[in-house]
Amino acid sequence: MSGNTDVVGDKERLLLGAGFAFGVMLTLVVLELVLVMNGTVPPGDLFTSPDALTVIAGIVFAGVVGIALFVLSFPGNRSRIPIAADDEK
Repeated sequence: MSGNTDVVGDKERLLLGAGFAFGVMLTLVVLELVLVMNGTVPPGDLFTSPDALTVIAGIVFAGVVGIALFVLSFPGNRSRIPIAADDEK
């Protein structure tokens, strides 16, 4: 049995972050549907109501962050940038 089975790497952390961002995005989509269904935001005012615009901006932001974390979770899509001189390989 290897002692490294519990080690969480960069890929797992980034995928977890991407999943969290997509979960937030889905929650905001449900919130937007609730706002429309209970009459707080009329369906015709989705892009003019301040309440709806705030939620839509959150959906877009969470989507961009989720996509970026997902793309960066694969080593082929990112490059290693040395931070200190002794970090170079």
